[in-house]
Amino acid sequence: MQQDKHIGNRIKEIRQLQGMTLSDLGERVGVSSQQIQKYESGDSKISTDKLYKIADALEVRITSFFDPSDDLLSDTRLDITVLVRKYKKIQEPILRSAAIYVMDALAKAEELKEKN
Repeated sequence: MQQDKHIGNRIKEIRQLQGMTLSDLGERVGVSSQQIQKYESGDSKISTDKLYKIADALEVRITSFFDPSDDLLSDTRLDITVLVRKYKKIQEPILRSAAIYVMDALAKAEELKEKN
């Protein structure tokens, strides 16, 4: 039961970090939002098949649910998640290219700063 709660907490943590609702995840996995809530609270056991589907829907490795050293709340991972989420919202290819160009320019500026 403790393992179910741990896995459920990790699913919830990752889902929320990605800005995904219970309904969003349920749709992607093929279950109701209520069922996702039961998984997250540890009230329902998750089959291996569903766990793989949840990992796929959340775009994480399945080990992310088990490995405590896979710290999803670290600043770097949180920043990456936020950037990816924002990037995915950009529909226009030219705007996506512009976003990449800006990030590249900022990275190069940091590299120059480090050299000096």
